[in-house]
Amino acid sequence: NRGDQSVSLDHYFLSDTPTDAGSMGRFAFPSVSLPAGEYLVFDELDYNAVDAPDVFAFIRSQGDELYMTVGGVGGHTHFVDVVRFPAAALGESFGRVGEGPLAPLQSMTLGAANSAYRVGPVLISEFHYHPSQPSAAALQLDAELQAEDLEYIEIHNPSAATVGLTGWRIRGDVDFDFGPGTTLAAGETLLVVPFNPDSAENEARKAAFLTHYGLSVETRLAGGYRGQLDNGGHRITLQRLGTPPIDDPETIPRLWEDEVRFEDTAPWPTTADGLGDSLQRTSAAALGLL
Repeated sequence: NRGDQSVSLDHYFLSDTPTDAGSMGRFAFPSVSLPAGEYLVFDELDYNAVDAPDVFAFIRSQGDELYMTVGGVGGHTHFVDVVRFPAAALGESFGRVGEGPLAPLQSMTLGAANSAYRVGPVLISEFHYHPSQPSAAALQLDAELQAEDLEYIEIHNPSAATVGLTGWRIRGDVDFDFGPGTTLAAGETLLVVPFNPDSAENEARKAAFLTHYGLSVETRLAGGYRGQLDNGGHRITLQRLGTPPIDDPETIPRLWEDEVRFEDTAPWPTTADGLGDSLQRTSAAALGLL
């Protein structure tokens, strides 16, 4: 209860499958009052009780959603809150910190204020979603180069250990799967681009890309991703490979490593919207969401 008044929980409900009005009330809150600033915790013994089994259950390996509604004796009247979350790592919970979004937490804090967010350790450190037109020097190397070819997503490993990226992927606006054996050394950075930089057919495009940004030929590139970064803002998610659940070994969890949800309007810098600037992370300890 974030307010300064006690709240009666009569006619409050939880559901994970809001297919119709009846399914919105899968679990009814007890008839208690929640004092200001206090917490109320439910676990599976509450919402999947022995006398009412399988009311609902979260799908750890795939992610799920949870709806809280409120109503009266006549039924539901409106939504109170809705949360959606991706596949979860064993021993990791999702939560809000302050007014922030739902994201992985550093530790579980049942019945108390949430811990800080868990960030990374591998990060989306920079991305360019709406590049300006190619430079003259770049066009001399690839006359067919387009602004869309100059997009990129920068991945950075700020930790002190090498991280294997086999089975990792990027989802959201674009799709990219890291190849088997891909690693990111401690302190190393990798640019994921729209074209395959290792293809002989893209030799001129790679040279033009590096020239446009004034990058060294030693710059590490990977690609190409499918899709295109949305010029109006959207989402980029970095996912790592999880361990399949014992009861469902065919399902491979894709765990949230990092995510950026961006816009092309304030408070995001508007000069990144086709005016030549990229968006860069200001802190390796900060969540990439607003």
